[in-house]
Amino acid sequence: MDEVTKKEEPENDSREKGSRSGGKPTRFDLLLLLGILLFAGIFWLAVHFLAPKGNTVVVTVDGETRLTLSLSEDREEVVKTGNGYNTIRIKNNEVCVAEADCPDRLCAKHAAIRNSGETIICLPHKLIVEVRDETE
Repeated sequence: MDEVTKKEEPENDSREKGSRSGGKPTRFDLLLLLGILLFAGIFWLAVHFLAPKGNTVVVTVDGETRLTLSLSEDREEVVKTGNGYNTIRIKNNEVCVAEADCPDRLCAKHAAIRNSGETIICLPHKLIVEVRDETE
């Protein structure tokens, strides 16, 4: 009788060095993560600190300009539309929708804006609040 010899094959251990299916992250993984975080941080700084600041707030309802306000003057204005109202608040060179009676109130939950080109939109009231840089 012939004896069959079996070769022992090593078990597939997912914690082997260089394995991509799990285990400890490699040095390359950590450097890649660090690079992505560094890029994201630089991008965030550029967007928030280098973006052109606006000086004018333009409020339109259904395509018609209703208000043009200075961003440097703190004030509050109520804009009445055919579907309800929105209260626009300018404070500390930022503008926000302080209050609204639309069903979802997403416009009122939106963060205050200050950079040129930023907008807050209320779809139910067809209202757009836009910051512009209109230098004289």
